Amino acid sequence: MKKITVIAALLTLLYACTGNKPGVVGTVSDHSLDGKEIYLLQHSNFDLSYEDTAVIQNGKFEFPDLDEGVYYILMDDSTAGFEIKQGLPVYVGEGKATVAISGDSVTISGNPENEAWQKVVAANRSIRDQLFSLEAWGDNATDDSKIEELWTQVQPLMEKQRGLISAYVHENIQNPLGEEIFLNYIELFSMDDIEAIVSEADEAFRSNPMIVEVLAEIAARKYSGMGASFLDFNLPDAQGKIIALSDYAGKGKYVLLDFWASWCTPCLKEMPAIRELYDQYKNKNLVIIGISLDENKTEWLNAVQKFKMSWIQLSDHEGNNIASSLYRVTTIPHTVLIDPQGTIIAKDLRGEELNKQLAELLK
Repeated sequence: MKKITVIAALLTLLYACTGNKPGVVGTVSDHSLDGKEIYLLQHSNFDLSYEDTAVIQNGKFEFPDLDEGVYYILMDDSTAGFEIKQGLPVYVGEGKATVAISGDSVTISGNPENEAWQKVVAANRSIRDQLFSLEAWGDNATDDSKIEELWTQVQPLMEKQRGLISAYVHENIQNPLGEEIFLNYIELFSMDDIEAIVSEADEAFRSNPMIVEVLAEIAARKYSGMGASFLDFNLPDAQGKIIALSDYAGKGKYVLLDFWASWCTPCLKEMPAIRELYDQYKNKNLVIIGISLDENKTEWLNAVQKFKMSWIQLSDHEGNNIASSLYRVTTIPHTVLIDPQGTIIAKDLRGEELNKQLAELLK
């Protein structure tokens, strides 16, 4: 009896070591994709690294015997559907994760982690389609009214998208797929949100090199944030003359830095309002400095002329992006408001919020 027990235990151990790991199994509805390759990747040192390749056969593919973790599957083929060409995260835990590719859509199931994220993906599809449609319409928008109309439709969709992802991350930051989604969409979150979410995660995630770098970046941004003294820079204007921020900041006037680019539709949407502020306060106590991130000087200057930007205009690109680096600008439009003593008192104010702030300060 004892021998049988030992043999049974050895067989169990042998089975566990040979093919008892979970994996990914998939189906493809479009049989014209038979013979095509699907790739499996995984994050490693800030980049996606190649793990394996599967060939679609009779509408099926498989990645067997995988360690637990988050992987990405993708097809690098022009005939494949939209979503599978983007690279999709799949959590492999207990049992096999199931991937169903049908046209442009992909459905991933097999465990609660994947199914929770799939609810967000499904809700986001209609938002994505609307944004794509508006983007196509916006390519032909040239005047202020069309750009403003476009932004009034885009902004609520983007907020809805951000809300879906934010709710998911807060609820799932304790599992590997929630952590991965957070890293993929981290630009959607404010610095305070990022710090709060990371504090809810486990110690292993907080020690992740990517998270350590993000938190260090946040600390650096706060150094250039509200309550800090302005950070000086020197940038060329349209004629190539070098202008220092310290020529204006800390000299007894409010200074508004406006980071923008000619290719940025939301930036251009804001320009009529910035122009009104300039006209209203140019002879009072406000200096506006536009800082362009354009790489093409002609496109920059054409936009300046088209939108009648009569205030100071500088090129960050020709200044080696020093201003956007100092002020940790990752998205535009972005504004920084500096008080007469040279202290940063507000960041990222736009529209009515910016108008109210200036009206209160300059009354």
